[in-house]
Amino acid sequence: MVAAIQKAAPDLLLVGMGERQEAFIHRHKPHLEARVAIGVGGTLDVLAGEARRPPLWAQRLGLEWLLRVGLDPKRWRRAPRLFRFAYLVLKEGR
Repeated sequence: MVAAIQKAAPDLLLVGMGERQEAFIHRHKPHLEARVAIGVGGTLDVLAGEARRPPLWAQRLGLEWLLRVGLDPKRWRRAPRLFRFAYLVLKEGR
């Protein structure tokens, strides 16, 4: 996969691998030769009509991710990492 990406030499790499996408990007970023690499797994699900977005109020408050975690038991085991990430982002923004 990395060799194919290197051959294509994209400026923008969209990675849709579910919960593994961030690890893939982190592990292979030095070798991908893409200027920007973004994990887009959930975005593709919404655009394909496989997943619905939470209500508008949640989107406006920036809580869309929290509702996705709370309403999807498959995401519960990842929740502690998400909460830690959110905490670190908020802490850094002060």
